[in-house]
Amino acid sequence: LSEKEFPSGKCLQGKKPSLPLWLSPTQVRFIPVSQEHLAYVEAITLDGIRHDIDDRNETLGKRIREAEKEWIPYIVVIGEKEIAGKTLSVRVRGKGNKEISLEDLADEIRERTEGKPFKKLPLPKKVSKRPIFRG
Repeated sequence: LSEKEFPSGKCLQGKKPSLPLWLSPTQVRFIPVSQEHLAYVEAITLDGIRHDIDDRNETLGKRIREAEKEWIPYIVVIGEKEIAGKTLSVRVRGKGNKEISLEDLADEIRERTEGKPFKKLPLPKKVSKRPIFRG
């Protein structure tokens, strides 16, 4: 990219930086509101989509903020409302929030990544089981 597009590493278009969906190490992060919702989240399976679960004992805001800092394209918060209504509250990077069913979310991701290479997530599915690097 030219210096005109990214002078000093900043985007002139005012958009959040992001990786293409097919290239993102984690495509979907599920964040249960509390430990009570963890069993429901663990039962979710998305074949062909790299997803993980932030099961750490941190505040909901901190877990969402850290997922945004990791440039995760789809952040799904699961609480009582989502379990009862069978719809998901999804935060799409750079596009805002939306309500969508799990099947529609999976179809949307598969459609956007169709024909692209796929490798499984090389890390543990639960964020709490991953190594922590401190600098």
